[in-house]
Amino acid sequence: VSPTVENAVVSQEGNETFEEETPNKVIKVELEIQSDKEDTSTGTNSDV
Repeated sequence: VSPTVENAVVSQEGNETFEEETPNKVIKVELEIQSDKEDTSTGTNSDV
């Protein structure tokens, strides 16, 4: 029974960490998209 309980705890912690990191990743992607739009309007290419 012990290993099962440990696995459940680990998976719970992993889900919590993932949920905490996801918003930051989404914000980062949105910022990158904004900068890409700005670069496109100025005629520069950020995909280097």
